[in-house]
Amino acid sequence: MKKFCLVLSVLLCTGASWGADAPLLTPVPQRITDEAIAADIRVIESLQERLANLNGSGVPIASYHFAKAQAWLDFALDEYTENDRSRVVEEALGQALHLIQLMERRAEDIPADTPIIPSSEMIRPDLWEKAGAFKHHANFRCAGDRIAQLEVQLVWAGHEYREMGWRHAKPYLQAAERLAAEAEDELAACPPLTAAPEGTAPPSFSSPFSEDRCSSPENASMNCADTALPFASTERPPLPDRVHFALNSAAISGASAAVLDRIAAAMKAEPTLHVTLRGHADQRGTSAYNLNLSRLRAERVRSYLAGAGIAADRITITAFGKARPLTSDTNEEGYARNRRVEFLYTIEDSRQIVPQDDDLQPKPATGQGR
Repeated sequence: MKKFCLVLSVLLCTGASWGADAPLLTPVPQRITDEAIAADIRVIESLQERLANLNGSGVPIASYHFAKAQAWLDFALDEYTENDRSRVVEEALGQALHLIQLMERRAEDIPADTPIIPSSEMIRPDLWEKAGAFKHHANFRCAGDRIAQLEVQLVWAGHEYREMGWRHAKPYLQAAERLAAEAEDELAACPPLTAAPEGTAPPSFSSPFSEDRCSSPENASMNCADTALPFASTERPPLPDRVHFALNSAAISGASAAVLDRIAAAMKAEPTLHVTLRGHADQRGTSAYNLNLSRLRAERVRSYLAGAGIAADRITITAFGKARPLTSDTNEEGYARNRRVEFLYTIEDSRQIVPQDDDLQPKPATGQGR
């Protein structure tokens, strides 16, 4: 049955509908030219643009369904840049598109279930059970984005487990554990709501277009999506200047996530702090491919920070491909240092910016992308 689903269409197995305006990717065997890859990247970017337009129309980045659509899209982008030859890219894109279409129609009853796509399988049922309980928590409004990311991360981990085993799924499971812990903390720290007027039905979390008690007149001062993460001391610690990536990948490692969490905390503590993300690739491979890959890396970092509650207008991105290597060394460590996203901060006061390489990922060269 699974083989039948993969051959026919993920749409028949997951319930997601691409619709008449469905974007189509190049068939997997033909994804071997710069032209085909560039065309597919444009298709994926078109979905990202539709998400951006939804945010521009007032759908919060931290709302549950927006965050889930972004997580599915990030999943698809990373697996595409990893040259995954299964149907997982199409499956993840199908889920993202389905949610985007429902939000564009301003549907008020968007399903909150998260399907395990055919290219994945169920692992860590304890975390799935937690996610289900979180969605019925009274303070769901304060952790919807984390819960959405947790569910998609578990699907992603299941895909890695199915393809390569537990060792390859481990970083994705670590990310899922971190998201579960963060969601639990945010639920516990969520400020109580003012009681609704008698006879008023409580708002549903199932759609970003349902009435939101966080923005209602009686709670106008409440900010559920941007709970501050203050530093432990009044001294401002230095800011890291970059994160690194694995060969031919835009995936954020666990070590990189820890760096980005520090940056998110700093940006929440300092509203005047803005950042430009500058994506880079190492000096091997074609210019066109590496330019796309460096942009995907910057976009993935932006998505991570946005998921942590940083407003989109505080983050800009640019991509340089392989045009600006940090080092000219032609060994694996040198290449790993060049696979990076750098942070250019805009702040009104002085703060030390320090290099960091705790997340460096050297690996022997394979494939065409860097």
